[in-house]
Amino acid sequence: DDDGWIEAIKTQLEKRETHKELYVEFVKREQECTTVTSMSNLANEVFKKTEDIPYTRNLYRKAEGLCNHFGEYLELARRIHTDLNDVDWIRAIYEKQQEKCDDYHKYNTLVDGILSTLKDDQWVRKIFASLEANCTKETDYIRLARIVQAKLGDQEWAKKLLGSADEKSQGLSGHIAVGGAILDILRDREYAKTLFDKAEAACTCRDDYERLISFVDRQAHETNYLKEIFNAAEKKLNGTRDLIYLAESILKHSGDQSRAKSVYEKAEQTADSSQFYELANSLANKLKDNKWASRVRRRIELG
Repeated sequence: DDDGWIEAIKTQLEKRETHKELYVEFVKREQECTTVTSMSNLANEVFKKTEDIPYTRNLYRKAEGLCNHFGEYLELARRIHTDLNDVDWIRAIYEKQQEKCDDYHKYNTLVDGILSTLKDDQWVRKIFASLEANCTKETDYIRLARIVQAKLGDQEWAKKLLGSADEKSQGLSGHIAVGGAILDILRDREYAKTLFDKAEAACTCRDDYERLISFVDRQAHETNYLKEIFNAAEKKLNGTRDLIYLAESILKHSGDQSRAKSVYEKAEQTADSSQFYELANSLANKLKDNKWASRVRRRIELG
């Protein structure tokens, strides 16, 4: 309004009279600013040295006109918050940038800005709800669950999203991904185990089992559950090379020599002469049982 405009002019005149030399420098630098960063830096300096809010606001308006990229607008909003705390202006910037969000990285950055400056978690919830409506794959739900948990700390919503991810997941990779997310986000080992059970059911070869076993060992650290997977693998893997792999996997991931020896025995029973060399090497190098390895090598010599 007119009164506000008159007051702003009065304030600027008073500031300029108090800081004559500074304003000469400010005006000169203002004419030289060609980027949003340089104009914003000048605005911040004006505010710190003179607390001239009208002039600071004018410089930030000019900085906004120099913005070209998403990140520049978000950084400008942060600076406006720090110096002017103009909620309406900041919100207007965010609303325009929300329209430009086309990936999770941008949404993540926008949400960080909204929460740190406006503290508006209801707006953030609306953004996340719109993202949920567009989720189609388990990876979409997992990604959103991670953000919901990180930004809002909403365990119930994250659990709901992971439930949707569970429903969408298919095959070994999908089940492992969801199970890992449940462990990481919810810390729910029992729920995660149901996904790893589905993953085990999808295993058809030793490469599948290696992926599952390695993941469970690395992420869950569940010795008892590893034993269950080893049991299931032993029922499905019947070939000599598969059994050699399984014995080596047991040693690598659980260190259970007794169990590994049992599987090696089955491997020796099924092996033909062309597989004795591989079996002997595994016995010597993995199980560290040179006597057993030598006995197998003698079978090679005997033909």
